[in-house]
Amino acid sequence: MPPQLLFDISSLDLNRVLFDQEQIRSANPQRGDMEQLNGIVHVDQAKEEIIGFKDVRADEFWVPGHIPGRPLLPGVLMIECTAQLASFYTRRFVGWKGFIGFGGVEDCKFRQQVTPGQRLYILCKKTAERHRRITCRTQGIVKGQLVFEAGIVGVTRPSETSVRRQPNRRGKGEGGISSATHARSTSRPGIVLEISNGNSEPSTGRSNGSGVSYVGST
Repeated sequence: MPPQLLFDISSLDLNRVLFDQEQIRSANPQRGDMEQLNGIVHVDQAKEEIIGFKDVRADEFWVPGHIPGRPLLPGVLMIECTAQLASFYTRRFVGWKGFIGFGGVEDCKFRQQVTPGQRLYILCKKTAERHRRITCRTQGIVKGQLVFEAGIVGVTRPSETSVRRQPNRRGKGEGGISSATHARSTSRPGIVLEISNGNSEPSTGRSNGSGVSYVGST
């Protein structure tokens, strides 16, 4: 038996667009082929819920090759759309500033195929926020049917925390981190982020001045 939806959508008007593509661009940095989120149709700040959608088009870059003669929306793009929705919510309604990193996903299940011509709705509910980590549970639905579910964790750099954060009290620069550390999800789905005082670039070890190395990417 498939799980229930994260929240009741029976009384919602999913055709009423609250934030269109241009408004999403004011918060999210993705452009061109990597813009996977097309609109927002529901936000409930009190319940920490949001619904967005992606219109799956026949002229998208992946259609000729995935799969020839039978185009199927790649699962990685479903997850990317989900991450962009979570990022929009985190910036617009939680108040985080700067770059929000996404490096992976856990407990992801794909239940049905998604094809061109369909509208994929994404349900997203914030479940936790602590330090520089935010966790959301998400689900994708098409024509009322659950097509995938996943947990998403976003992480921001020490110098780009929310406007509501308290200043660092340790006096050691960005975040007061004195040695390489890993932020890893345990009980909830999450991503792996490496924060180091050596400012290493992923896979190269060269200094980039950011202090953040993201492990994995969509």
